[in-house]
Amino acid sequence: MLGSPLGLDWDKKHTPRPEIPGYKYYYGSVDWGTIVYLGKGDILGAETELQVEYLSKKIARASLILGPSGLNSYNCIAKYKSMVELLDTKYGKHKYVPEVKDPLYDDLVMEKPCDAISLGLREVRTYWITPDYSIEAIVIGEDYEFFIEITYTNLRRTRKMNKNRKRKVLKKL
Repeated sequence: MLGSPLGLDWDKKHTPRPEIPGYKYYYGSVDWGTIVYLGKGDILGAETELQVEYLSKKIARASLILGPSGLNSYNCIAKYKSMVELLDTKYGKHKYVPEVKDPLYDDLVMEKPCDAISLGLREVRTYWITPDYSIEAIVIGEDYEFFIEITYTNLRRTRKMNKNRKRKVLKKL
């Protein structure tokens, strides 16, 4: 593996919020549990947003979201495939790609490659598993706006985060 996901320091306790090169702080705090940054440049010609979730002031999950600017009905699949190739280069061959198609998908003629995604008739996800992280990439369409979302999850920290959430819910019951 070539460095940590997104070049972030996942093992450091962050106080105050970290400055991330190439991103501008938008809102949130480490104490609140989530910080959102907006990209100053672009990746694959698309605008970017970075959402970072914390547990005990350490990063537990981070989501890189590309779009909607730079993604459209014609290029969303091609850009998604380019992103998968880049992630394969960094993390090794992806583990699996579940593709869900609505039965109507085969009955309709689509003018643009991404129309089925926008209409909710097709869903494509790709997964990678490393010893410390799970990585999921998905292409999403909503009202003819498209997004590519890559979520990096620290496996150990997320298990702890889920236990803490479950404990809080159980206290309320």
